[in-house]
Amino acid sequence: MTPRLLLSLCAAAVFSAIVSPPHNSPGSHWNKGRGYLPFRHATSDAIEINNQTPDVDSDGISLPDTLSRFSITFRAANLSFHPSRRFTYTDTSGIRRHRKNPEWSFWFADANADTISFTVYTEEIPDPISSSAAILIKANSNEGSISQSATLTDGIDCFSGVNIWKATADGRQIHIFAGNHGLKPVMTIPCESFRLSGFGFSASPAAHIRISDISLSDESAQALHPHPEWKHPERIREHLDESNDPLEGYWTIYDRSLEETLLTLGGDYRLAIIKEEDRYLIIYLSGARTNAGVWQPGMIKGILTPDPFPATYSVTWFDAEGKPLYKDIKAQTGEGETLMIQFPYQSSALRLRRL
Repeated sequence: MTPRLLLSLCAAAVFSAIVSPPHNSPGSHWNKGRGYLPFRHATSDAIEINNQTPDVDSDGISLPDTLSRFSITFRAANLSFHPSRRFTYTDTSGIRRHRKNPEWSFWFADANADTISFTVYTEEIPDPISSSAAILIKANSNEGSISQSATLTDGIDCFSGVNIWKATADGRQIHIFAGNHGLKPVMTIPCESFRLSGFGFSASPAAHIRISDISLSDESAQALHPHPEWKHPERIREHLDESNDPLEGYWTIYDRSLEETLLTLGGDYRLAIIKEEDRYLIIYLSGARTNAGVWQPGMIKGILTPDPFPATYSVTWFDAEGKPLYKDIKAQTGEGETLMIQFPYQSSALRLRRL
C-alpha cells in the first residue's frame, strides 16, 4: 500500500468516525473499572482493533464540550509489530495480503472539522554492522497545515510491548510524549485555535492494536467565569427559598484534614449548592484568600454528579487557579447536614456544613 493511498484512507476513516460518532462519553476516564464504552471496539479490558480488512479501521468518540487546553494519556500496543513476522489481511478481491509492521494512529478532531493524526510506525534503521529498530511518528492534518515527523530509538518498545502516550495542548501547541517506562518528549506542533471535539484510534490493514487506561483532562481554568444565572446573589436566594431539595442550600467549610504538601485550601469558603438538571453546582459566594481578587460570586467551585449509590457523588473540584481536580474524588452526605469530600490522590478530606 502506498503512503499516498494510506493517508487518504486514514483521513476518510477519521472523518467517518467523527461525523457519525457514538454517544458522548459518560466520563473522562476509560479503564477496566469504568469500562470502554462507547468505543465500538470496546472489550472488558481494552479497546481492541484487529483489522483484517483492506481499509483503515477507526474508532473514536465525540465530546460533549470542546477543549482548547487538555491532556490525554493512554497505553497502546500494536500486536502486529514484530522484527521478523508479516501479518495478513484480505483485500477487496478476497486475496490474502501480507504486511510487515503495519502502522496505527491516534487522532484529535477539531470543532472546525479538521483532524490531526499521529501515525506510528516501526522502522529498521541500518547501521554499519546490522540494523536497529526505531519508532517513527508522523503528524499530519487534513487541511495540510501540519506535516512533521520524529524518531525514537530508545526508551520505547519498538514492537508489540505496551507504551504510554501523552498529548497536552496549551492553546498554542500540542506536545506529544511517549515511552515504555517514563515519558520522553516526541514532538511539538502548532495548534492555534484548535478546539478538541473528539479523539480516537485507527488501525491500518493487518494492524492489531490494543488501547487501555485512557484519561482525558480539561486543563482550562473553566471555573473562573461567573455562571450566567447564578452570578446574582438575589437569584440564588430566590431559588433556594423555593427549593425542597435537601442538598440545595448555603454551605460553608466545617472542618478539614489536608496533606498540605499535596493540597491546600484557598480560603474559608461560603458556598451555595444548586441543582442543574442531573447534577449539582457548588457556587462560590465568598471567602477566598488565594487569588481573592480573581474569585467572584457566581463562579463554579465544584460539580457533584450522583453515583449509583445513595447520597454519594462524583466530584469535580476547581482549585484556587480554577483548574479542575476530579480523579476519583467522591462526596457523601453525613449526619448533621454535612457533606464530606474526599481527595484520595491528595490524601485529604474536606467537610462542608449546611447553613
